[in-house]
Amino acid sequence: MNCAGCNTICKPGARLLNCHSCEGIYHIECLNIKQQQYSSLSEEFKASWKCPSCNNVTRRGRSNLLKPVRSTQIPLDDNMNMSYEIEGQAPISSYNPCTPTTPAASVHDCVALETGATFHTFTQELHKTFEEWRSDMNNTLTVFKENIKSSLHDWRNEMEASITKLNDDLKFALNGFREEICTLRAEHERLKHQTADISRDVSELKASMQFLSGEQDDFKKKWTAQYVNPPNNPA
Repeated sequence: MNCAGCNTICKPGARLLNCHSCEGIYHIECLNIKQQQYSSLSEEFKASWKCPSCNNVTRRGRSNLLKPVRSTQIPLDDNMNMSYEIEGQAPISSYNPCTPTTPAASVHDCVALETGATFHTFTQELHKTFEEWRSDMNNTLTVFKENIKSSLHDWRNEMEASITKLNDDLKFALNGFREEICTLRAEHERLKHQTADISRDVSELKASMQFLSGEQDDFKKKWTAQYVNPPNNPA
């Protein structure tokens, strides 16, 4: 059988409601009933349920539609309103944007209108959320860029200060090294002259020692010849 709302085949296992007045079968989705709400409906309610078209056409003085559910089963809201009137009260609300005299065959169009309106609202909310997210991201990126620029500026200043200090320290150290090198060169020249003087003195001392050694040998020879081995005098 086909659903009286969307005119599509009712597959086995689908959640359905059967109107006990016109015997029309409806998908709960076509009636805008949630699965949780459907599960909480009593068997008595399902057996006495009337479709929105029958309720709108018959205009019964009092209907038991949803009454037990209101008090004992599930809370009702606009998503489960099936367009009927209770005696002495104004209508709860319309089932959908269609008029109360809408036949069952046009329920699919009404559901399509409501779905389109819901999708349009969802699209608007999504667009608004996206715009807010993009604005937040732009603000976050702006703050992040400013922080990066500030950090890089501070880091560059610190690096320039460090490089300047290092350059001054190197210059001071190099000047000290130059002065030390000049001092060492002067000391080297002085020691070289002293070494030359000492070498000359050593050479003179060697010559003096050689002369004195020769004098000593001559003296020993003369002393030996005169006192140790004197020559024999003639008798």
